[in-house]
Parts: sequence; structure tokens; C-alpha cells
Amino acid sequence: MIIQVSETCGRCGLEVRFGVRPSPARPPADQDSPYWMHRDVADDLDHAVVHGTPWTPELQAKLDASLVEMAARGKVDKKKQQEQAEEPEEKDMWAEVPAPEVLGHDVDVSTFAPRSGIRQIYNLATKTPGWEVRRLTASRGPYVGARGQVLSIDDCVVMGMLGQTTLDGETQVAVASWRSGSFDFAYTGMLKDNVVRTTPVNSNGLKAFIRGE
Repeated sequence: MIIQVSETCGRCGLEVRFGVRPSPARPPADQDSPYWMHRDVADDLDHAVVHGTPWTPELQAKLDASLVEMAARGKVDKKKQQEQAEEPEEKDMWAEVPAPEVLGHDVDVSTFAPRSGIRQIYNLATKTPGWEVRRLTASRGPYVGARGQVLSIDDCVVMGMLGQTTLDGETQVAVASWRSGSFDFAYTGMLKDNVVRTTPVNSNGLKAFIRGE
């Protein structure tokens, strides 16, 4: 009587079951005891039922290769960690930034050439209805890159402008900067409830914003 169905034999692939079947290969006392058997063949096979996958030289070779690969990877990772640990700490570039030669101070627009970009933006802001220049300052000192390295020593001019206020309470604002006489960057935006939303623009974009284009 078959009382349970199992899987397949890991050695031959035939279906096996757990049950009771008379077999001359078993001792008389075990004839009524259930055991694992090959389902569709008599007990004349040359092997007993094997559960799972038999361990073979091929599987051992794969395991050995995997162990070798893992060991090699571990050596590479360890070497990489050691190299990183031996690398000198990144130099603090900010510690070497010199102090400004000239601190920021108010300047008169007349100190700049009539046809300079600074004068052009100043004249546009002061002649456009609703706009005014609220700040015009100059300084001289280090121009620093993103990582703290000194790129140059330059004259810097910053102009802050205030525009019209819309019906919903937003006020137009703009700021522009020149480095050694050349346009560097500008931002335009809207101020409301002490919060400013800004957008980076070039010199043409700044002019268009002031003109309301």
C-alpha cells in the first residue's frame, strides 16, 4: 500500500514514493515497514533511493573554483581598503584662502566706463519705471572655486535691484555680479513674505526681466 508520494531519486531521476511493498532484498522483519522505493520498477535496481543531489567531482570542482574566486576578490578588496587608508587626507584648500584685499564698499556708478556692462544695467534699472538700484558695491579679493581653491584675485562688483510689486504682493528683484569688469552671473526672482524665488540668467535675460519681456 502506498501511503505517501514523494519526489524523484536524485541519482536516476525516477519517481520515488514512501510506502510498503514486499521485497526479497529486505529482511523479513521489515517487510511490513514503509520505506522509500522507486515507484515503477521492482527492487532490483543497483542503488537505493537518493534524496537531493548526489555530490559529484564536477560539483566539487565548481565549489573549489568559487572558493578561489571569493578568496581572490577578498584580497583585491583588502588591498583597495589598505590603499584608501594610506591615501593622504585631502588638503583643506579653504585654509589657504587669503583675506580680501579690499572689503566690500559702496561705489558710485560714475567710476565705471560709460559703455561698460555695469553702466548699461545700472542705466536700464534706473530708467525703467518701477525699478531702482538698491545696492552697488565693489571689493577685491580671491575668487574661489567649488573645492575652495583660489582661482584668481579679482575686482568684484555686485548690483542689487528692486522692481515693481504685483497685485498679489510679489516684488521683482534682481542681482548681478561682475568680475574684473566682465559679467559673471545674475539672478532674477520674486520676493514675497520675506521669501525669494530666484532663477539664474545671463546678461540678456537680466535685461529682458527688467524690461518686463
